[in-house]
Amino acid sequence: MITISDERIQLIHYTKIGKVLNHEITVNIKNCSIIITGENLLIAYLNQDEIILKGKIRKVDFMYHDERV
Repeated sequence: MITISDERIQLIHYTKIGKVLNHEITVNIKNCSIIITGENLLIAYLNQDEIILKGKIRKVDFMYHDERV
């Protein structure tokens, strides 16, 4: 599940954290990479099942992966 507002993103059931930069964070969920772009991005909360990102969110891209290939 993904909840998005202008300064907060909550991801439940994520599988992996990729890139973590001040202006870009990448998080993987099943079959999808989520690329969050913005300003002053940070991980505000983290456990093994949930992650909350905060900052000035400008764009959220979804890159789907086909696991059948």
